[in-house]
Amino acid sequence: LQGLYHNTSHLTEVLAFPAYGNLAGLSEEELAMIIPTLEIRKGPPPDIHAKPDNIGVPVLVNDADHPYVPPGPDDIRGPCPGLNTLANHEYLPHDGVASPKQIVDAVMTGFNMGADIAALVAYAAHLGDGNLLTDKLSIGGARDGSRGLNYHGTFEGDVSMTRGDAFFGDNYSFNETLFQKMQAEADPIFDTFNIRSAATHRFKRIKDGISGNPKFAFNYIRYPAGYAESVFTYLLFRHPWMALPAVKMDVIRTFFQDGKMPDGFHRAPLPIGMLEIAAEVVALWGQYPIVLPGHNEDGIDTYRVDLTSPTLITWCWIYGDYIENIKLYPNPTGELRTALKRNLVFFHLPFTEAEGLMDQAEVEGVVDQTQAPVSSGWYSGYGGRVWDALVRTMTCWA
Repeated sequence: LQGLYHNTSHLTEVLAFPAYGNLAGLSEEELAMIIPTLEIRKGPPPDIHAKPDNIGVPVLVNDADHPYVPPGPDDIRGPCPGLNTLANHEYLPHDGVASPKQIVDAVMTGFNMGADIAALVAYAAHLGDGNLLTDKLSIGGARDGSRGLNYHGTFEGDVSMTRGDAFFGDNYSFNETLFQKMQAEADPIFDTFNIRSAATHRFKRIKDGISGNPKFAFNYIRYPAGYAESVFTYLLFRHPWMALPAVKMDVIRTFFQDGKMPDGFHRAPLPIGMLEIAAEVVALWGQYPIVLPGHNEDGIDTYRVDLTSPTLITWCWIYGDYIENIKLYPNPTGELRTALKRNLVFFHLPFTEAEGLMDQAEVEGVVDQTQAPVSSGWYSGYGGRVWDALVRTMTCWA
């Protein structure tokens, strides 16, 4: 009877598996039971050259078509203030479940983030925390415990701007103490948060992690993502008529705490793409003594540098590093293997285009190639040109 109860309970969990539930880490037996219950959807490739309408002028985005609607009890919200805001204004589905393409379109339309960096971020999150078969991703978690962006250790990581570390229990809710630390770094005259403020806050948050979190880690994809989120704050949320990149602290509170665009909010007039973000990140990174990627090895104040992790100079290692270290699908087969390859190509597209090895028109053809198996470490098998792009990316275009 005990075995029958266990099997019945397990079957109930499988049948209740949400469409956005992440498949990473599941056993072959679990996958065999879950995958037939899913409606498989092949998501379209991202258009990393896309631009919203009315380029060149600030555009009102907190408009009559996108009023603020607070989340209901069944709506999902998570650690990213930008995605929470876009869902509350219905640039994203209000329930907080979206496809990577919907996320790319939303951040482009709502904030004028460049489609190239938007695709890189969206597909990195999707690979780690989304459902590759249904093409759905939760921007937070779920009441049933299903994995989404709240999940620690793939895309979400330690020392966020205003969210606590997962070690302390809540890595997704607005933290007033951390906001006050941001406030302390604001320009004292104009009460604005700028590159100097962001650099100081980032440096101090890293020090907080080293001295306060025995499981602290700031490496792999979290390392560049941590610096990128710092510059997103004053580049994407600022008033477009401000002479210098800076954002008022009351505006930051509105975005970060309430997930709400301020009244009359206009997006930036020009796309803020990968090159702009990368330049700003490196400028911010260099304002304080550089802390290389690493982790606390044996409790607080035992920070050890991880020499295999990408830095901001070797940012082009990010792709290979991510797929090597997350190892979420050690032996994918069938539809899951196909979906994994497809999404890896979409994730890598901004890198391959930057290197001139593949353009948008070639993506679909490369995805369908199956020249080599997906291995447990390196996910090869997306065709010779993408593999060539990966090898050259991993050598930082030497």
